[in-house]
Amino acid sequence: MSDANADGQSQNDLVYVPKDAHDPNEILFTGFNAAPGSPAQLEAAAEAEAFDKYIDRVPCLKRSRGKLLSRNACRNPWQNDIDVSVGQSLRAFGQQNLQLRLDVINFGNLLNKRWGWQNFSDQNNTCGPICSATTLLTQSGNLLPTGVTTNSPLARGIYTFNKTMKPWNADNASSNYRMQLSMRYSF
Repeated sequence: MSDANADGQSQNDLVYVPKDAHDPNEILFTGFNAAPGSPAQLEAAAEAEAFDKYIDRVPCLKRSRGKLLSRNACRNPWQNDIDVSVGQSLRAFGQQNLQLRLDVINFGNLLNKRWGWQNFSDQNNTCGPICSATTLLTQSGNLLPTGVTTNSPLARGIYTFNKTMKPWNADNASSNYRMQLSMRYSF
């Protein structure tokens, strides 16, 4: 269940960035209404704290506190990539040509394991680095107004947050250097 505006679709919901993730008037985490000091209430408080810190670590989210996130506001960080190619032509059999070539893709990562990282938003295992939808919060239920027994536009979402989620993830094949050795024969 992950349809914050209750329109039957989950890919078009606007994102509100709370001013304070600890404020139950802005966002509710699963266990918010559990007995004080209970494991469920402590987990809800820990998720709120982790979500608040996550917002502070991502500049575009931090600037948007208390507002709806505008379209294309958050993008992956700038990345530098250096590729190197070395080739040698060899004469063979008169007019015929043999070319030997070595290509190194992401050469910086070959020199230093921390260079050439290709950061993508952490997809929370939803669809990989080419997907445009990052799932930050998972809706676990709704809080209905007093006296309402079915889903209503007045319902408030209750969410969970993965406390170990990182804003960017460079653990992908593009972050590693690759080499290709080729030979071409022309006649």
